[in-house]
Amino acid sequence: MAMALQAALALSFLTGNSEAFSAHGWNARVLLVLAVLQASLAFAHGPRRTGLWLTLFAVALVALEGAQFRLGALGFAEAHVLNGLLIWGLSLAIVIKVANPGWAKAPPT
Repeated sequence: MAMALQAALALSFLTGNSEAFSAHGWNARVLLVLAVLQASLAFAHGPRRTGLWLTLFAVALVALEGAQFRLGALGFAEAHVLNGLLIWGLSLAIVIKVANPGWAKAPPT
């Protein structure tokens, strides 16, 4: 939900709603906290239980969220949008993997 809200706020700001800029920044902080919490839980349960890829994805998500703050602050709008799409895709992959642990595994040969 927070991720969808973030995209909606970004689009709102880009189409002229200047008040959405502040909300976009605050929601970004919520997303960063959620990413850190997720990575912490992945580490707490250990890569053997959650899977190495899931743990690595969770850590990568925190790094991408941190980079997102920096890109936005520096005014690199194109890189900020691209990074946001990477965050969206990685978040979606994490959700799918948690919901269906067998996803993206090679079939037995």
